[in-house]
Amino acid sequence: MRAKHQGKARKCTSDIFSPAQRTFGSTPFDYNENTFEILDPTNFNKARVREFGQNRMVHNAIWFKALKVLPGQKVYDFDKAKNTSTVVCEHGSQGYNLRGITIQQCVDECAETWM
Repeated sequence: MRAKHQGKARKCTSDIFSPAQRTFGSTPFDYNENTFEILDPTNFNKARVREFGQNRMVHNAIWFKALKVLPGQKVYDFDKAKNTSTVVCEHGSQGYNLRGITIQQCVDECAETWM
């Protein structure tokens, strides 16, 4: 029996989201980590996000808090760079929702909202 790999997420090398990764709830973990770090490099950098592990619920909670998008919502653009640019603009237009909060606060708020 093979042991399950518990290391970092596989790095996605394509510049375009695959057909299976075209909603915010299915975007690759490495893409999420890079984008969260752009949105708030202090509280949402890769090291802090990785402390919570590769957990889809945590990533969905951060997306929801940052942009008010649900996991089933389609990404803004299938091109990753264009999507990131739009995400950054949208985050700013909504008042930089991630500033001054922690990852745990995102998770707690979404748990209250979704349950």
